[in-house]
Amino acid sequence: MDEHSMACVPPFPCQPVQRISFDDPAVIDFLRREEPVILSNVSLVRPLVGRWNVDYLKENFPHDFLFTVFTSESNFFQYWDEEKNTGQYEYTPPTSKTQMNFQDFVETIRRPQGPSIPGSTPMSQSHPGRRHYLQQMLVTGMGEKILDDFKHVDWGTVYGWKAQLGFGDLTTNLLLVGTTGHVTPAHYDEQHNFFCQLQGRKQVILFSPSEWAKMYPFPLHHACDRQSMVDVFRMAWPALDNNGNYFGQMPSHDRMLFPNFERASGYEAIVHPGEMLYIPSYWWHHVINLEETVSLTFWFKCPPVGDLRLPISQVQRVALRRNIENMFGSMLGNQNVQALMLNLLHGALTSEQARAVEEVKKLLRHVLPPEEIIGFLQELASNRFNLPVRM
Repeated sequence: MDEHSMACVPPFPCQPVQRISFDDPAVIDFLRREEPVILSNVSLVRPLVGRWNVDYLKENFPHDFLFTVFTSESNFFQYWDEEKNTGQYEYTPPTSKTQMNFQDFVETIRRPQGPSIPGSTPMSQSHPGRRHYLQQMLVTGMGEKILDDFKHVDWGTVYGWKAQLGFGDLTTNLLLVGTTGHVTPAHYDEQHNFFCQLQGRKQVILFSPSEWAKMYPFPLHHACDRQSMVDVFRMAWPALDNNGNYFGQMPSHDRMLFPNFERASGYEAIVHPGEMLYIPSYWWHHVINLEETVSLTFWFKCPPVGDLRLPISQVQRVALRRNIENMFGSMLGNQNVQALMLNLLHGALTSEQARAVEEVKKLLRHVLPPEEIIGFLQELASNRFNLPVRM
């Protein structure tokens, strides 16, 4: 099978993520540079590849263990957390969450459903029917067979890399099980991810932290924090996938909302069973299931921040932006950050808002050249806060 069978052609400049062998000495250099890389024949999960497929898991997970399953009316599964919506933004949750045992989940996803086009948007499909995506942390109680399998993961390599890279704790192993066409829209995580593919193929489009201003993340105090407002396969120019499916041109309204995205460029990875994709922290990633898939993540906290060196890195700039939004929330109230940002763009700050901005400017002078500060703040506010709020 051609590697790109069923994959979507990215409608923007995109270069392939480098693929190297797991035992290549250059692996550790990629990880140290925090650059995405695909590792083939990775020992990390070798005992699980060809074993942890959907049918095996169905047979061996206990019937009384309930898994977290997300349900979507489209093929999009955007992350959201209502507890984070302290800015009181009005929005419709893109998915709902339920619990079911693995056996019921498999029965549900294998029922006949409507058509799905990998990478397509909810707007480009006509009611494909409800879709379900299992996303469950591995914990005790999942059955002796599963636990015994998991013990045979190459933990020596896992913790060897952790020590060499100075990573923080391993926080989560997330099991992901879904069907063809499921899409996790572009977002970034604040942890490093060793993303391991066990069954099926996934197409992953990545964008560097340097592309932050082109990705238009939701506000920090929105339920969809860390998610891009851009539908990346809809936002550029007309494109076809390899099956001849047409994705159309970005509507002029969206071009006005997110003009910088037309200059975005990314990286593409097709991840096969037995391979690991390293997704560094703060790298945007848009993930498409090309087949029925089983994936397993290893999430690590970032290393402690050492002495700050100027100029600050692109990753540090993303973290700085988050800190600024958080500071404005602390000074004015999270629900008032939107008004501040809109007034900042229009040059119409209230006296209280102006004082808050001056306090932030004082701090920014320690890490940014003075001539960059105003532009940095305007970029932070640009086209991100024109959102409805709850009355």
